[in-house]
Amino acid sequence: MKTYELMVIYSPEIEDDDREKKIKKMSKTISKLGGEVLHVEPWGLRKLAFNIRKQSQGYYVLFYFTLEPGNVEVVDKELRFDEEVLRYMTVIFTGKITEEEESPEEVSDTTIEESDMSEPETTASITVDEEALEGERLLAEEIRTEKLASEGIIEEAESNDSEPLSDEELEI
Repeated sequence: MKTYELMVIYSPEIEDDDREKKIKKMSKTISKLGGEVLHVEPWGLRKLAFNIRKQSQGYYVLFYFTLEPGNVEVVDKELRFDEEVLRYMTVIFTGKITEEEESPEEVSDTTIEESDMSEPETTASITVDEEALEGERLLAEEIRTEKLASEGIIEEAESNDSEPLSDEELEI
């Protein structure tokens, strides 16, 4: 099983109860497929970088879960056919999730209208495996180098590096 991170942007026109039902339905779908939901982090209503289906805002929800790679397509299919989902993205997550608990004194009695929607309701600190990340970077660079070499681009660059450019070649 692999660990995945799923960001879902729901339409802001959904009622709170319906949105909560959709979040619970997604969690149940993952569980039915043999996975485990590790953490659900509702980020709240946020401004979109550009309009999606004539919407300038969306309700962001972040899921962390484990699932067999073949079953991720089932989750994607469910999201793809949900009319209330503006966008979603699933990626393999290589970090570690540690949830920070709030003490009862820190929890306020403010309503949603009074609270600051720019901050997520819950927080999680994420630790990235630097060695794995560096390995992925090296692999990506190796693939890029092979592609450029197959297209003949790198041979030109290497020959240009061996000879310094003249003043005439540097002028535009």
